Amino acid sequence: MTHEKNDRNVVIQDLIPLSKDYLKKYGLQPLPTSPKEFAIALSIHAAYLAELSIFKEPMQVAHALAMDPVFKVQLYKSLTLIVAYNIQLSHLIGMDITTLIEKKLEKTTKKYPPVLPPTTIFSGKNDLTSHLQELKDLCRKFRDDRNWAQFHNPKDLSIGVVEETAELLELFAMKTDAEFAILMQQDASFKEHVHEEIGDIFLYPFHCANICHLDFTREMTQ
Repeated sequence: MTHEKNDRNVVIQDLIPLSKDYLKKYGLQPLPTSPKEFAIALSIHAAYLAELSIFKEPMQVAHALAMDPVFKVQLYKSLTLIVAYNIQLSHLIGMDITTLIEKKLEKTTKKYPPVLPPTTIFSGKNDLTSHLQELKDLCRKFRDDRNWAQFHNPKDLSIGVVEETAELLELFAMKTDAEFAILMQQDASFKEHVHEEIGDIFLYPFHCANICHLDFTREMTQ
């Protein structure tokens, strides 16, 4: 019996080839090969994502998600493409996504302390042992500890993706691929900034997936 692959049973490391195959089917062609090209692709698809709800109020987007199967398919695909590109970008520059997300949430906790007593963010896991569902659950807990669910809706979270991809792309402006590589090797502050922006680009789709009941792994493999 073949078990369906989903966010609970596929470790993040195994999503590297799965996300690449998904991009070959639905992403821009040819596939990006450099960090800058991935940043550009992320910005393009973030715009496509925002376009789905540009003329709708948040409640209208929620209604379309519940009642319009075509809209739901488009939203799921757009969010999954963002995550797939970000997985490939993270792999390209040697980032562990689990560690990245945990560090990002830990830093944000200092800026926005929780209303409820905090729990430990660091799991001691990495992409070889962690699943996307664990990271989505961590994002949900982070949100609920601050009573932020009232501010989360697909439209505003999609706008957040656009903002974060633009901030990532800005880090590539006026730089060749070689200059970017040197900065990543020699400038710790610049490298941390890149990591933070990539982390933010993961967080918004994760929050949106928690609202929309989106399973990224299932979407990539169905």
